Amino acid sequence: MRLEPVDRIDGAALGKIVNTFRESDRYAQFIENKDYFKGQNTKIIERVVPNDSGPDNKVPVAYGRRIINLVTGYMYKPGLINYTSEDQAYLKKLQAIFDANSEPIKTEQIGKQTSIQGVGYEFHYVKGDKQGSEYQAVPRFVKLPAHEVVPLYDYQVEPDLWAFVRTLTRGENDLAWVYYKNGFEEFSRKSEGGKDFNLINKGKHYYNAVPLVVFQNNEEMIGDFEPVQHLIDAYDVLISDSLNEFDRFAWAYLVLKGFDFSDNDKRNLERIRTIKLLNPDDAIEFLTKEMPTDFIKFMTDLIRGEIHRQSGMPNLEDYDGAGASGKTMSKFIYLMELFTDPKASYFQEGLKKRIELIDRVLKYTEEPGRVDVIMNRNMPDNSKEQAEILNLYAGHVSHKTLLENFADFVDDPDAEIEQLEAEKPAFDVEAFENAESEED
Repeated sequence: MRLEPVDRIDGAALGKIVNTFRESDRYAQFIENKDYFKGQNTKIIERVVPNDSGPDNKVPVAYGRRIINLVTGYMYKPGLINYTSEDQAYLKKLQAIFDANSEPIKTEQIGKQTSIQGVGYEFHYVKGDKQGSEYQAVPRFVKLPAHEVVPLYDYQVEPDLWAFVRTLTRGENDLAWVYYKNGFEEFSRKSEGGKDFNLINKGKHYYNAVPLVVFQNNEEMIGDFEPVQHLIDAYDVLISDSLNEFDRFAWAYLVLKGFDFSDNDKRNLERIRTIKLLNPDDAIEFLTKEMPTDFIKFMTDLIRGEIHRQSGMPNLEDYDGAGASGKTMSKFIYLMELFTDPKASYFQEGLKKRIELIDRVLKYTEEPGRVDVIMNRNMPDNSKEQAEILNLYAGHVSHKTLLENFADFVDDPDAEIEQLEAEKPAFDVEAFENAESEED
């Protein structure tokens, strides 16, 4: 939200900010994205069919969750993101803070939220941790739900974050916190019919900056499956209505021609589900219509393919399997990189801002060092194929070229070649000459 900066936001202004946010399309999208990730796709669940006497299956397909889990495992799996610095003393101190915060897990969590919602919000605070017999202030960071946060930007060409609001409902009250660069204020109001907030507490923090990191998923700040949400809805309808047709087949009316049954006969027929002694003119058949199975399969494949084409996320099933070649998997990795590389650039900026906020606490003890963020990928294992290619080229190109291109696990090819030479057994000339003398 863009708003002219003020020294402080009073209860009346805060009420308008919170109400405007909760009534916005953005807030509704946050809630809907969360539901789709959980597989509670709202369009199919809330669908109302005109004929309430027929079958009404509502089967949401958690395609949004599938996309997010694939992205998260490929980009944000704990251990993939690393940090380097020439200042080893500072890096060690930073790593201690990361360890206290379970940084790999929290980084995966904020990455997942960013992919789901198009934006991730990370709150920073300082907590006293016991070190021996004393307490030490340790920087902390934690993900906040997207639908609880309202960042406030100014009207500059490149907007500056000057405050943010966190709001939630607890029991009968709406609570809100407004964080500025040098402190915060806490407010409360009644949830039912409340407009203005009442100030109940205020305090300071250690950052001299707004203690919030905004992680962007892309320039538009939209989630990974938002552009294909309508296709996911269509997939839900196709699956649900296919099951409706199956139910209609299972519930089909039995048509009996040439029979005259008593009520007792009908009950027995329903119980034993068998009819005997048919006359030539008698006929029994179900009142059904043919299920277009080929068309259903065609539409299923079509919609699933469009979900992946329009989202840009490749379908792993198209490239995986026992018969998948290295070339096929290379194409999958190439498409994954096209999808994830822009996301990685934005996410790196968020991680750097995280470190900047931590530095604002660390600077009281030492000058912060420069830290580089390295974002690796969770690549499929193709070591067997790489070894086969290396053997094919052996003898045609240098050892160094082979190691650089087909041995990813080797960090320093020159050092590896030196080690290979050192491990070669020395040629014993004297033993060779003695062996020749014995043969003579």
